[in-house]
Amino acid sequence: MDAHNAATPIEVVPQAPPVQSATLDKLAADGTLTPAIVAKANFLYGGSTALLLQKSDGSSPSDTSEFSRQDANVWVYTLWEKKDKTDKGVISAKVYDASNQLRATAAPKKVTLPTGPPLRVAFGFPPNGFASGVYRVDILWDDRPAWRTFFHIVD
Repeated sequence: MDAHNAATPIEVVPQAPPVQSATLDKLAADGTLTPAIVAKANFLYGGSTALLLQKSDGSSPSDTSEFSRQDANVWVYTLWEKKDKTDKGVISAKVYDASNQLRATAAPKKVTLPTGPPLRVAFGFPPNGFASGVYRVDILWDDRPAWRTFFHIVD
């Protein structure tokens, strides 16, 4: 028998490490899962911008999702209007990085929703402390996500 053409067995697929199971509640609690949006009829529109007028003149700001660390602020704004029996609540914001780690929070604002012109609620934060990458912003109504947007720090 000629051993020059003999095959040497090798392990093709490495052994996988043991899988640890977890409940969906645990995955949500430890930040692995992104919390679901709870639709609010009172939410009209939202966006992000680098420049936001102190007093809304009724026009929409110029939306952007790319920011530089040199920008003064990243502004996330929302428009709300009373459309159901819920007219009072607390609006806040949380910013997460691509690994779902909390990077910033915005102070909660108590609001009473108008039946007339929409109420604009905005949160701003300086981007100089953020590394380049994509970030998620959750807008919360009474601590439950009501809307979500993303922005990108490009330098």
